[in-house]
Amino acid sequence: MALDNQIKQYDRGSETLYLIDFHLRGYRIRQRGFISKAEAALVLHKIRTEILIGAYVPQLYKVKKKQSQMSFKELLAHWLKNNKSVKDSTKLNYRSTYNAQMKRVFADKKLATITGRFIDKFLVDMLSKYSSGYAGTCYTILRSVLGWAERNGFIEEVPKFRKPKDTGKKTKRFLKMEDIRKMISFASNNPNEYESEFVNMLQFAVLTGCRIGEIRAMRLEDIDFQTKKITISRRIYNGNFGSPKNGKIQSIPLHRELEEVIQKQLKLNDQIKKTSKWKKYNHIELFLSTHSGKRVSKHLFRTRLKSLSEIVLGSNEGVSPHTLRRSLSDYLIQSGMNISQVSGMLRNTSVVMLKHYSRQDIDVLSEAFNTMNISKVEDEKNIGK
Repeated sequence: MALDNQIKQYDRGSETLYLIDFHLRGYRIRQRGFISKAEAALVLHKIRTEILIGAYVPQLYKVKKKQSQMSFKELLAHWLKNNKSVKDSTKLNYRSTYNAQMKRVFADKKLATITGRFIDKFLVDMLSKYSSGYAGTCYTILRSVLGWAERNGFIEEVPKFRKPKDTGKKTKRFLKMEDIRKMISFASNNPNEYESEFVNMLQFAVLTGCRIGEIRAMRLEDIDFQTKKITISRRIYNGNFGSPKNGKIQSIPLHRELEEVIQKQLKLNDQIKKTSKWKKYNHIELFLSTHSGKRVSKHLFRTRLKSLSEIVLGSNEGVSPHTLRRSLSDYLIQSGMNISQVSGMLRNTSVVMLKHYSRQDIDVLSEAFNTMNISKVEDEKNIGK
């Protein structure tokens, strides 16, 4: 029998999935939930081979009868341990996302009580509270884990749920340099509310356009005062040190105002090193750290920034650490800097990415058009000669 006749296509909601269904040497193999025909063919070929050489063991983990008592947490543990087709890096990403966003809702949820309506409600809630990226990652985790559970006999069928769509286009927030100056001034004049290391980190982010993970991973050895440049060679992502987002080691200029900020932080570091807590955490290699020597928390910096924006500007809607990067890009472009230069400084993958980091200011556009003067010719007499 041809393999194509053993792989069938079926629809589940708006999705098209595949199943394998065949008989061989007394075995009836029927597995559903494959996202592609190639994936189904790969599993089919593996099972057929194992049956023919006498090494096939039915992939039922004898938990089907205990389905109602099994929790999603236990299922995820089985998936992480037994699923060999997923990379370890992907499993690490899924585990961190589960612990951060899904654990509170799904940890003790029994498999028998997980319905498509429950998952849809959870994903819509994720979309409204966080972003389409978070909701999409949670959708992928649920689809992967539950699909694997169906194929291996943990559940009868995957609940029907859909990937949430963000219909409302969110406007990106840009801060004017004058507003940023007011925020820095207010934070500097209120040391009881905003620590010195937060103010230095805020200024460093504005003056360099670095991503928050790159700032947190910055080391003193990356700063060269002689050649006047800062090397971006690493970042902190999901709590681990890794290469920059674009995978390239690049440099940014060390100008006078930025050097003053760095010198202030170095003096603060000297004070921190004298404390007993600094030795305990042993983060002497990091350029920016908290007063206790720990590396700066991304959540803490975001919270402080939103609080500062609320007090000084009257609103914190759309304000995040990445807003500072967008605002610097917009400021440099509006100041007349070449787009390629701005893209190089911000270390974007391509110049096209700058469309996410600049705004269409109607006044700037109007001024540009007003200076074109295409109807006016200075020397009409020499035209055509």
